[in-house]
Amino acid sequence: MFRLHQRGRAVGKHFLIELLRGERTERVTAAGLDTLSTFGIMRDSSVCHIRYVLDCLIAQGYLTCRTEELPILQLNGRSGEIIKEHKPFMVKEAKRVRADAAHTPHTPQDARLFAALQETCRRLAVRAGVPAYAILSEAILMEICRRQPRSIRELTQIAGIPTYKAKRYGAAFVDCVLAYRRRQQK
Repeated sequence: MFRLHQRGRAVGKHFLIELLRGERTERVTAAGLDTLSTFGIMRDSSVCHIRYVLDCLIAQGYLTCRTEELPILQLNGRSGEIIKEHKPFMVKEAKRVRADAAHTPHTPQDARLFAALQETCRRLAVRAGVPAYAILSEAILMEICRRQPRSIRELTQIAGIPTYKAKRYGAAFVDCVLAYRRRQQK
């Protein structure tokens, strides 16, 4: 983040992850950011792990996530503690969940809704030219499946769905839930 800040660049999580993993995407090379000294320093880390570390940095106040239109990561007053003062930053290891427990809906009816939500997410991702997890994570899809929100307002009450994503993609997910509920009533 500091090297990007030095170049006057502001980026979102997904773009920062591309940089940290050393992915030479078109937008990275077009901006000349593959020449940063920090380009690829987390090459061996998974996307999920880097996202987790960034979320921890935000939660602990070392980074700010500004979300007027798109989420942009920014350095803040506390960032200097890590960058200049070399204060150690600790991240608890994420809890491991059995794969089958994490991705299996609780009932056969939920399984159908979950599959429909996944398909909606995949369709939106293809249209946006991003991976499906960039739209909504499977954990959030599971929570949508559990709560079955009937409006965008109800959807925004689910943790992990920022306002800009609710505005951009919310209608598709609410429509998916409503269509599922209509089929259940027949």
